Amino acid sequence: MSNVTTLSAFFTQEQILKVPPYQRAYAWEDRQIEQFLHDLDQHPVEKPYFFGTLLLEKTRNTRNGWPVTHVVDGQQRLTTLSIFFQATISRFDELLNSQALSDGNNKYRSLLNRKFLYDQEAGIRKFETIDSDLAFFYDAISNRKGKSATRETLSQERLLNAYEKFVRHLAKKDQNYLVETCDKISSAYVIPFVVSTPGEATQIFELQNDRGKRLTNLESLKAYLMHRIYLIASDHDQQIQVVQNSFERLFRSYEKIENSPFWRGTEDDILEWYAIAHTKWPWWNSDGVRAHTYLKQVLTKTSTSTDGDFADKRIAEVLSIASELEQSFAQVLKILNRVDSLQYGALTDLFALNKLTAFWPLLIKLSSYEKSELDFDRAVRSLEIFCMRAYAIVGMRSGSGEDDLFRWAREFAGDHASLIAKVNEKAKSWNKLEERFYAGLSEPNFYYQREDARYFFWRYENYLRSTPGNHFPKLSLKDYFSTSSLTRFSIEHIAAQRSDEEAYALATIDPYSGRGATVFREKYLHSIGNLVLDCHSPNASKGNSPFPEKVAHFQNAPLVSQNQLRDDATKQKGRLVWDKDAIDRREEKLIQFARCAWGLN
Repeated sequence: MSNVTTLSAFFTQEQILKVPPYQRAYAWEDRQIEQFLHDLDQHPVEKPYFFGTLLLEKTRNTRNGWPVTHVVDGQQRLTTLSIFFQATISRFDELLNSQALSDGNNKYRSLLNRKFLYDQEAGIRKFETIDSDLAFFYDAISNRKGKSATRETLSQERLLNAYEKFVRHLAKKDQNYLVETCDKISSAYVIPFVVSTPGEATQIFELQNDRGKRLTNLESLKAYLMHRIYLIASDHDQQIQVVQNSFERLFRSYEKIENSPFWRGTEDDILEWYAIAHTKWPWWNSDGVRAHTYLKQVLTKTSTSTDGDFADKRIAEVLSIASELEQSFAQVLKILNRVDSLQYGALTDLFALNKLTAFWPLLIKLSSYEKSELDFDRAVRSLEIFCMRAYAIVGMRSGSGEDDLFRWAREFAGDHASLIAKVNEKAKSWNKLEERFYAGLSEPNFYYQREDARYFFWRYENYLRSTPGNHFPKLSLKDYFSTSSLTRFSIEHIAAQRSDEEAYALATIDPYSGRGATVFREKYLHSIGNLVLDCHSPNASKGNSPFPEKVAHFQNAPLVSQNQLRDDATKQKGRLVWDKDAIDRREEKLIQFARCAWGLN
């Protein structure tokens, strides 16, 4: 079943090593690549290098007469090895073109390519990634197109990143270094476990990887589910294939999820949201037992008997978990694809608040039971209102109240009206949120709620843009999260915090001199009425100029909320000033907007 051999002998065999579709895509990042290179460079030439174990499954597939072997465990290392050899061949070719490669090492280069990468005589590539990355791998790496190749997923970015890091590492290395390093790899020991059925593969994978190898919680659960099928089912290979198909679709969904500009989580987060929404996992009193461990414990408590209906029920439990997990990942992708679209404004707003952890299980269930876009939007709007009140303006800890939200997610089965009523009641009465919300808006230091203030004024700007007579398009979520120095949103003080003339800008305007300036700073300077949305670069250019000098900037700004400031200002002796009366007027206008946007009556 297994024998210690060298990588050279292992790759000499006539076989195509193929990563099957139910495995995750390439996941190595800078840390793992750098460790790989460090290990190679530091390893003594005279001592054998150990590449580790590989778990392989024979298949009935062939290509040009060569058998196709699935890589069940070891795909990340083999992919990295293949990329490294591609970069090495590229460096050999550079030396050849510059006539710096000896004839002997040119032959070595040809043998290396044939053994580890491409057998030209047979027309066989020795290693293949998952199908969704295969064309990119050939285009960007084998054909050396690099960044000019079209990248569609994060795994493809990682493949290209690994290749480029290897190319940079080898760029100044001479042929002796290349030969010495490749000899280390060729002579490295490897232990291939070769099995003939998916059942045998799951048996070995589960026992091997549950004892110290670093898997994600999701990968660990996948292995366990397939192993349970192996122990219970009489036709286990067919049932294991069902689980593999579910995880194939799950991993393809997650590749797209990772590619979303609005994704901030991990695959293990989705696993926990699934457990909250679909199982009896006691998140509130789990004693440190994570979701994947709980699911294993539940399945372990059931018998592994293969007799009759009892075994069928146990198999159904495993298949149900695999299917529901797949669907949970699909729902997360569906939700992310809706963000920043006009018909899902409430969802876009909730994402802009950037406090999603407590809401994801409910979002997944709402998406699963969606009857109409309107039902979904109304339910999500109730979540956004609660989030804005409790977590943003009132400043409650993000985990506060999540037990109710998680419980409602578990109970939800399509009754949108009932859910909305419960969320709204919590947003109104729980811990006096109604009165605390409006008190928070009137807080004299509203400016210091930086991110939440920014969200408030972004919403206000979009509200103004949606009113009749305004022709500006709404600001998108991509605009909101922009990090560009030109377009990144910030909060501007209308009456500046400081002035070149005096300690505070309004100290130069009667009657705010002396003690009046101090009172103004304490009660008005940082209040909601003295703040407006701005972009970082224009904000900096206006600096600490007094209001009369800023008016022209505000009037010609590409933000409607700035254009209106001229109308809000106080007219005094033929000039515009920004005094407490102007700030009071603006605050009243903003509070009225808040009652419309986040009110419950």
